[in-house]
Amino acid sequence: MKKCILLICVIFLFLPGCGRAESLPEESEPADVPVFAGETWDTGITPAYMPQLGSFLIVEDMLYFVDKGDGDCAKIYRVSLHDLQSPQEAELFLKQESGNIEAMVAGKDEAGADCLAVLGQDGAGARFLALYGLDGGEQWSQRWDEDASAEGRGQAVLRLAQDETGHYYALGSERIWLLDEKGHWQGEIVCPGKNYLDLCADGRGQVYATCQNDRGENVLYRVDYQKRKLWEETSVSCDGAMWTGGEDTLLMQGDGSVKMYSPGRGDTTELFHILQVHLRQEDVQTMKILPEGDMLVVSWEPLNREAPVTVTRVYETQGELQPKTTITLLLPQALLQADQGAKGGIFGKIVEEFNFSGEEYEVVLEGVELGEGADLYAAVNTRLLAKESADLIYLLDYQDIERYMAKGYLEDLTPYLEESERLSQNDYLEPVLRCYRVGDALYDIPVSFSVYTLAGKASELGEAPGWTVDEFLGWLENHPDVLAKEGLSRSHILTYCLMGGMDAYLDRESRQGRFEGEDFQSLLQRIRKIERDDAGHWDDWSELVKGGEKPVLDLMNISDFLYCGEMEYQYGEALVYKGFPTEDGAPCYFYDDSAIAILSRSANKEGAYAFWEYYLTHRVMTLSESSYFTNRDALEKSMEYASDQYRADRDSGEGHLSAAKSEGLEEGVDWYPAMTQQQRDKQLAMMEYVRPDTLENMTIRNMILEEAQYYFEGDKSLEETCGVIQSRVQLYLDETGR
Repeated sequence: MKKCILLICVIFLFLPGCGRAESLPEESEPADVPVFAGETWDTGITPAYMPQLGSFLIVEDMLYFVDKGDGDCAKIYRVSLHDLQSPQEAELFLKQESGNIEAMVAGKDEAGADCLAVLGQDGAGARFLALYGLDGGEQWSQRWDEDASAEGRGQAVLRLAQDETGHYYALGSERIWLLDEKGHWQGEIVCPGKNYLDLCADGRGQVYATCQNDRGENVLYRVDYQKRKLWEETSVSCDGAMWTGGEDTLLMQGDGSVKMYSPGRGDTTELFHILQVHLRQEDVQTMKILPEGDMLVVSWEPLNREAPVTVTRVYETQGELQPKTTITLLLPQALLQADQGAKGGIFGKIVEEFNFSGEEYEVVLEGVELGEGADLYAAVNTRLLAKESADLIYLLDYQDIERYMAKGYLEDLTPYLEESERLSQNDYLEPVLRCYRVGDALYDIPVSFSVYTLAGKASELGEAPGWTVDEFLGWLENHPDVLAKEGLSRSHILTYCLMGGMDAYLDRESRQGRFEGEDFQSLLQRIRKIERDDAGHWDDWSELVKGGEKPVLDLMNISDFLYCGEMEYQYGEALVYKGFPTEDGAPCYFYDDSAIAILSRSANKEGAYAFWEYYLTHRVMTLSESSYFTNRDALEKSMEYASDQYRADRDSGEGHLSAAKSEGLEEGVDWYPAMTQQQRDKQLAMMEYVRPDTLENMTIRNMILEEAQYYFEGDKSLEETCGVIQSRVQLYLDETGR
């Protein structure tokens, strides 16, 4: 049995009159105000048992749950909550030899004694409702779904409730089935919106249901057993989950807060934020108010089967308002608005979690507004030169590291990482870190990354990755009808040749250009002879690829392992990641990623690092479960996830169905793996040849493209064009090489 964990958090409630601190006059003494704290214990349920999601139920001082560990039978266990300091071993309450258990509820028998009502399916697939005393003895059992509509029989039961008269209510995704006090079927209520979310009785036994309406809003209804209908639609600010509250109230969750809602009065009281007691809203399984007013919250991370099932006792205490140190994070205003507009936006969510997780720092997001005609870099420079600088900055890509590092804006993270107990550079992919390292200084670590490459059908481009510039141009010359999503103008072709082939015309060591030489002149001449238009095909690309009438060359930005399976399905055959052409034909791919860095002028570098570390560790495996993660362990898990994800075509032809093979696949569906072993190996092999596209490379390339356009359009001669390119590039090399 694991050791008890004590978590006490002293953070003020945001409640009108109960924890929302009014602005105090200057020199005022801080007042004692109510706050909430929590003590958390590991129940010892996992990993010995495999709980069924949503099956946790508190009855008196016992926690009941359905165990899925034995596939041959269904079992209900219970653990005592009487002495949380000394958890007891789980006790078997009920064993069903065949079939399954879908839902259960704490109910009453005809004498008013506490009982456990259990709804499930027997070995023949027929649904039953049974009532058991708390001693485990069966009082009655009744089959009930023979009379239910055919549309409803196949739906899983998600929740069970009992009203004050002893009637039962079983919740499906689209129906509520009504049963009498002995489990006989009495009718059903079809969902008036998109789908039902939850079902629960208040402390008096009045049953309510939440559902999502056609506008996507979460609404609450009172369920009328006698008239078989729903009453009093009310919009609620919660995620739809409900638990029994006080006499006429329901407990709900919304925006990370636990709330008490009274349907009769129509008012909501915010109790506490779930992060104040170091829990996560998505992990909460059930909760119950104790007679003395404290609350028990059962929490479990369902995606991690070995995660502990915990019970947190939440109680009100007294505390003093302790001001937090403000940490400012700069990011583009457009990104901030998009994040705030998205439900559960990445920055807003993680900042909220960080701010509630500790007592010392509070992060504030500040958007950088772009003026008319101003670019992001110039706008950020203006903000960074202000008298009071910010603490953290969001970087769009690793070229920003070079821009800001050169001005001395960024803080070296190496000393912080050497002292850290949670992070080590060795836990991350060195090729990616190399993009953020200058000498021995490391300025950032991205959570994830993506890879740029030229790609296409293996039957058209050949199966081997990598090609020389000559082979690339030869392929274009031999395929005059080739199509590209981004277009194939002469400028695009020259760009691709320079992405990996710049060193043929540039001596890095001596910092001398050779753009007036025969090789570079020959490159421009050859590209000029290729007749191409610059028409892009972003809107009709899928149709062109499926048609297969013309060869295609695609500029791909790949960021997760499932991408390969999806693209090969779209292309109808295996892909080859050719990469950008190089002088020697070695594969060449480029990184693309974003990250957060600490500003050297920050007045709160320790706090800035605290959030930076929190952001890095809490973003892992939350973007896409199959992403290219910089963390080695997370990358390995993402590959495992992608290997387990199976896809199937929808009958309508729109999109795909997804399922995990490890959890069982529906029979009669033609599933295909989203990532095969060959696809995974192909993506891993690509990562061995990824390099940074440095700011210097981009700058030189832009100079060349700007001048080469005059030659392509016939406005300048080849010699004149190459002379200007040589002059401009050499001047840049001389100035930056000093």
